[in-house]
Amino acid sequence: MVDDEGLQELLHLDGQTRLRQCPWRLELPMADEPQIEAWQRTVERAGDVGVWAALRERFVQLRFPVREGMSAEPAYRRATLRGETPDPDADDVLSLSRPDDLELVLNPSLGGTVPVIIAPCRGDFETLVRALSLRNEPRPVPPAQGACLVTGLNDWERVRHYKERWIAARGSDGARGMWEHEFAEFKRHRELYQDRFIIVGTGPYSGIDAAGSGFDETGWLNASHGIRLEHECTHYFSLRAFGSLRHDLLEELAADFVGLVRTLGEYRLDLALRFLGLEGYPRYRPGGRLEVYRGDPPLSEPTFELLQRTAWTGCQNLSRLASERASRLADPAELAHVAAGLTALPLAALVTHRLPVLVAEVIDHIGRPSFERKR
Repeated sequence: MVDDEGLQELLHLDGQTRLRQCPWRLELPMADEPQIEAWQRTVERAGDVGVWAALRERFVQLRFPVREGMSAEPAYRRATLRGETPDPDADDVLSLSRPDDLELVLNPSLGGTVPVIIAPCRGDFETLVRALSLRNEPRPVPPAQGACLVTGLNDWERVRHYKERWIAARGSDGARGMWEHEFAEFKRHRELYQDRFIIVGTGPYSGIDAAGSGFDETGWLNASHGIRLEHECTHYFSLRAFGSLRHDLLEELAADFVGLVRTLGEYRLDLALRFLGLEGYPRYRPGGRLEVYRGDPPLSEPTFELLQRTAWTGCQNLSRLASERASRLADPAELAHVAAGLTALPLAALVTHRLPVLVAEVIDHIGRPSFERKR
């Protein structure tokens, strides 16, 4: 366990000392977001023209190349910020190596239905991340990154669809002159025109090979896909529940917790530690995912060792939490409350043996599944 002085250092690193608050009482299951209607249209369109063509029709970013300075170019800004149609005859456009391999699914998750773009080709995954999350700039995508949660992306197809329905409902040319007033009100509701979705690649989760996983090569690739998808869907759930993401170690461990439980039916402590490079703790394996949380500029070696100890102890406590709730974690509502309870706590809570008790207290605070509240 981490001593009191270590706890204080963790609190300082984390910057969070209070219970994180949901903006509303958590109600489960979560209803789908308004964007899902538009994504259903895109799935249907993909059945006719293919996933890549359907996505390019919907997102103007996919009609511009990835290039240094692209986000500042006038044509790009007019298309992404104003919804102007890019030049259809432009020669310099975005291309993929294996566009026919793309998949588009609407995945049920703890946070409701999540749109997911699956890119089996690593190069295509990185291209899509740069186009849809990095404003078509050639920024590096870390080799260990196998998924990306895209948030706040203006979806001009949804804007056009809303406008067409709004004008049609009024049935007169006069409605066109009123659109500017309606659009000013429309812009206040970002959920009506901004999208949140996930891009996922394929390959072993956290770069871990099948050896020591308990799976053969094919089984581990299938499990990796499930863990990666559920991990990223947990971030989507946290974003909906709390209105923001923490981007810290605790939220990552919580997402791994859900990914393992949802995919394998249990929390595999050995895999959780292996993902981080801590399977031989106190020896750390260089290249483990824990390095992602070292920061820039990086934590000092003593502080990084404290982070290792925190992560290892946290995984032990998460294993205890899973054991105590083993009979209930198959219920998505129960698992969602556990995920919310975990991510509401400060990082220092990971290292206390009272973690299962603290999670239970938070769950009671943010709301229980409706069938329990009615008892």
